[in-house]
Amino acid sequence: MSGTIIKHLAIEDMFKRMNASKIVEFIFHALTMTVLFLEIHSHFPPESVIRLEVEQSETPYAYSLIATDSDQDYSLEYVKIYLLDSQAKVKQATFQYHYYNEIDLKENQIEKFKTFLVSRKSLQDQFGEEGFHFAFLSENKHFKFNFLFEEGKPNELQFECQVVAIAETVGQIINIPCKVGEKVPFVYRKIITVLGVEIFVWEFGIAIMVFLWYFGFYFGFLIPLKKTRKKSSTTDKIEEEFKPPRDGEGTY
Repeated sequence: MSGTIIKHLAIEDMFKRMNASKIVEFIFHALTMTVLFLEIHSHFPPESVIRLEVEQSETPYAYSLIATDSDQDYSLEYVKIYLLDSQAKVKQATFQYHYYNEIDLKENQIEKFKTFLVSRKSLQDQFGEEGFHFAFLSENKHFKFNFLFEEGKPNELQFECQVVAIAETVGQIINIPCKVGEKVPFVYRKIITVLGVEIFVWEFGIAIMVFLWYFGFYFGFLIPLKKTRKKSSTTDKIEEEFKPPRDGEGTY
């Protein structure tokens, strides 16, 4: 009987050691995935992009293009907004920047589509500030275009944007990709602007593969052990039933 107890205690001790080793193994794989993610992300820099979101106002026929975020802060030279629907008639267009007064925008008649321009120079003249800094911050909540349309406008409005910024490191004017889209959740927006869609898919796919590999190994390794434990218990019972006689027992 004492031998059986010792065997059971040995098995329990073995499982405790296994659980401890599994915890260490889990920490190791978590660190491996983190290092792998950072390594891949360092080789693929974030996509340069400025994002505006279309939001319908409570006022009838009123829409806003709100600056949401970008991969980094930019010092802007100008921003152009294109209204692709030629049937939509704009009654009023304004621009609101931070705590400054809202200014009226005039439609540019030269462009193919209805175009509205906001430049650093025009804002400097409007606000009367010499050396005005037209900044687009990575978390920009104070940068908004407002459009009021006449009745009978199309149900869906399509906008495009063009952004030109000053590269402060080299002092040159550069084009920054600009995207206009529907309002999306914050987490998803950060994925498509900061990480970039393609980069995120690759990193997420690799993380899933490592995750499945680890748990497949974990459960596939434990099941045979559980079977082995049951087998050992059965063997113990057999040994109890057919244990050899003690000294002096079964002798004639």
